[in-house]
Amino acid sequence: KFEHNEYTGAEIQPGIRLAWTPDDRNTVWAAVSRAVHPPSMAENDPNLFIGQQVLVDPTQPMMPPVFVGAAGNGNLSAEALLAFEAGYRVRPNRYVSFDIAGMANRYRDLRSVVPGQPYMAFTPFPHLRAPVLLENDLNGETYGIEIAAHADPSPRARLTLTYSYLSVNASTTGIDMESNRQPDHQFGARAAFDLPRAFRFDSSLYYVDELPIYKLDSYARVDCRLSWAPTEHVELSVTGQNLGQGQHAEFGTIFWELPTAVPRSVYAGLAFRF
Repeated sequence: KFEHNEYTGAEIQPGIRLAWTPDDRNTVWAAVSRAVHPPSMAENDPNLFIGQQVLVDPTQPMMPPVFVGAAGNGNLSAEALLAFEAGYRVRPNRYVSFDIAGMANRYRDLRSVVPGQPYMAFTPFPHLRAPVLLENDLNGETYGIEIAAHADPSPRARLTLTYSYLSVNASTTGIDMESNRQPDHQFGARAAFDLPRAFRFDSSLYYVDELPIYKLDSYARVDCRLSWAPTEHVELSVTGQNLGQGQHAEFGTIFWELPTAVPRSVYAGLAFRF
């Protein structure tokens, strides 16, 4: 794959994938690929203030407001990823399958931020700007594993179990924007049943590990869905999401935005298929 952009020029992104199937029950595969992420227009423009916030101290009425935000950098390089993946799949019989995959990724020249020099600005009104500057000072590695098991115990029932682990390590001379922003462990279970009289019931359970950097606890989420298809073109359904608890936050932010909590919800649906 070859791309050209106006910020970093030509970028080459090769990839190779291999698969070996010794018989109809086993498959082994591996892949190596390179990918890049060039800077956006906002990240490249030093005159833009990204995600700015106005700070006002009510106890200091003579103090001008402070604008805090990330300033673009016209000398940014493309972020680069070198990815290594490998996996194995086995089907002992036609009702059961198991998958395991591992990955190791190396990142170079990722976006980082370093504190800039505050300065006074007078447009649209006098204020103090406190910029954080975008740089390419962040390098890192990620390692992970994914495991999945699928079973069809009967023609009307399907069961799936999943587990994933992810480790992120980063090094930078600026502010680390990537490490510890992902949960280490995640688990999922899903069951689907075809019931009599064109009814179907699906239920899912998700567990997500804690995120200490955002002070977010681990949480479990339960979703359920009951549907009825009187004809092949019409489906009515009722879905309940996050039924295990009132609400929870799933992700946070290092800087200014407030995280949005996911509430318990129930809704009905009507679908027409043509």
